[in-house]
Amino acid sequence: MNETVETAEKTESEAGSTPAPVEQTAQAQQPATPETIEESSLLNSDTTEEQKESEEEKKEPEKEAGAPEKYEDFKAPQGVSLDADVVKGFSEVAKELNLPQDKAQAVIDKVTPILAKKQADQIAQTNKAWQEKVKTDPVIGGDHLKSTIATAQKALKDFRGADGKFVDEDVAELAAIAGNHPGLIKILRHFGSVIGEDSSPAAKSNAVKQIYTAADFYKAKE
Repeated sequence: MNETVETAEKTESEAGSTPAPVEQTAQAQQPATPETIEESSLLNSDTTEEQKESEEEKKEPEKEAGAPEKYEDFKAPQGVSLDADVVKGFSEVAKELNLPQDKAQAVIDKVTPILAKKQADQIAQTNKAWQEKVKTDPVIGGDHLKSTIATAQKALKDFRGADGKFVDEDVAELAAIAGNHPGLIKILRHFGSVIGEDSSPAAKSNAVKQIYTAADFYKAKE
């Protein structure tokens, strides 16, 4: 009886420790085929992207065009003239900064109109200040302003045409730039008053009296 129980227990124990089926073990220990080896080979890994990145790193960045040996003539923006000395100085600076022709031209296109407007504004402000000084001057301004301008214009009479415009470009430029300067108006007022005196009847009478005749010459010698 006891022997039967022990035999039964031994049979159950051996059954519990039964090894895995041969089929599963064979699958787990299946040897690698050439196909599987090829797939896992490092030599067959995709290195295309890495090669592209490496080639891009090796590529040298394209160099931008620098300053030319000599700049071509720069084009002045519409309504603005370029001073030769200013262009020469700018060209030297642009070359030091290694600016190509197009970028140097772009600087001129941007900056020149601003500088021209600034200069025009300064001239306008200066002329306005001169006008105020003339108007408040105790000698040529105030109640004397109208007569001062009228007398000063007499000095410019020979430089004006029938339409009242200046016929001489230099005089026209001077009048446009410095026509409101108190000093210039004082000078013109002075010469205008002298011209007015010389053309007066009294001045003409004195001029006649100063004409010498032959008799006067001989009387002077006696």
